[in-house]
Amino acid sequence: MTSYVVRRVLGAIPLLLAIVVIIFFITRLVPGDPVSAMLPENATELDRQRMTELYGLNDPVLVQFWKYLVQLLHGNLGTSFQYHSSVSELLWRRLPATLDLAIAALLFGWIIGIALGAIASTKHNKWQDRTASIVGLIGISAPTFWIGLLLIIYVAVPTGWFPTGGRLPADVVPPGPTGVNFIDAIIHLDPGLFFTSLRYVALPAITLGAAMTGLLVRMTRSSMLEVLGDDYIRTARAKGARESTVNFRHALRNAGRPVATVMGLEAASLLSGSIVVETIFSWPGLGQTLVNSVDFRDYPVIQATVLMFAVVFVLTNLAVDIAYCFIDPRIKY
Repeated sequence: MTSYVVRRVLGAIPLLLAIVVIIFFITRLVPGDPVSAMLPENATELDRQRMTELYGLNDPVLVQFWKYLVQLLHGNLGTSFQYHSSVSELLWRRLPATLDLAIAALLFGWIIGIALGAIASTKHNKWQDRTASIVGLIGISAPTFWIGLLLIIYVAVPTGWFPTGGRLPADVVPPGPTGVNFIDAIIHLDPGLFFTSLRYVALPAITLGAAMTGLLVRMTRSSMLEVLGDDYIRTARAKGARESTVNFRHALRNAGRPVATVMGLEAASLLSGSIVVETIFSWPGLGQTLVNSVDFRDYPVIQATVLMFAVVFVLTNLAVDIAYCFIDPRIKY
């Protein structure tokens, strides 16, 4: 296992390097000039020259890439054109908001998706099965932005229970230390902050987790239906095991490997999916930061954010492969 993990980590280095190269040159091909985006309309040509020299944009592209690569190897992600601050500090400030949303979406997707899939398989061809299949189809097929807009129009606005945007009220200051609001509320035993954070994160989390929920419903259902026809399941029933034990201790556990694969891949894709959700709900996380950076041609922030998404995706896939050993001990690397 140790050698396998080392090989996977070493194999991820060329992949991440390729991502760095692709993102660097693609951002330079985007129409527009970052200097024009930063300066006011009445700026003089001298101001443009000074700004161009300040950020090294007058250098050839290959020279800019070499400087960026050297900075990256030293752990320096550069300075934001838009915010005039360290990119590392900027992403570190915005990361807790995205984690807040991603964790809530993960919990929603995993709990609802696996539960509905398990119920659908044990109630095969009954109304529970048909209902769960419809939910799964809607979750997979419906666009994320469409689900978010529907939740705002038909849930948030008429009821007034859920905010249409933002992360917390302006007069509420999170106590820390993690920056993930509902986790901090649990640490500080603050029920007011806990329920307030849930109200704000509920609709964005449902929107972000809808596709995962639909995919997990279908995957769990199909995997469990396949397992429920195996000989050891019939043996467990013949020995007098309770139906709940057969379904959830034996069948669900042994159907977990393909489900775990989907869970891992979908968990990694939540970061990229959060771009749309954070824009719709004005959520101050990495996704909204990336969108604003594209508008301002903020090259360092775009490169660092996409690289962070790629690292999370690679590490999540590695974690899923390692988890296979615990789900199915027969697997050897």
